[in-house]
Parts: sequence; C-alpha cells; structure tokens
Amino acid sequence: MVSAALTMTKKEENDTALIDLQQKIEILMRNTEEPFVLVDRDFSIIAFNEEFKYQYFKYFSMQVCKGHSILD
Repeated sequence: MVSAALTMTKKEENDTALIDLQQKIEILMRNTEEPFVLVDRDFSIIAFNEEFKYQYFKYFSMQVCKGHSILD
C-alpha cells in the first residue's frame, strides 16, 4: 500500500512538472518577438509562434502546419 501511494505521488509530481513546463513554453512562445519553432526528434513541427508563422510564409509562400517536417 505504501509503495502504491508513493508511486501515485511521484506520478502526480511528474504531471505537475509537465504542466508547469508546458505553461512556461506557452508563455515563451506568446511573449517573444523572435521567430520560434519547436520540433521533435524527427524534425516534425510541434509548435511555433506567430512571428515564425509570419516569417515562414514570407520566405516560403506557404502556411506552416503542426506535424509537417521542418525539412520540407
């Protein structure tokens, strides 16, 4: 029983840490004037800010989309 309680507490701590990290990333993405993009290990776009969206369209004449490869 104690082991299960400790495991649940650790999971709750991890969940809280993940939510905190997601909030910090969102704040960074919304409050920077620089183009900002996050990609996963396969170079797929997972997030970007408005400035990146603007710059991407300006230089490539294409809309940027989550899930597309940054290499395409």
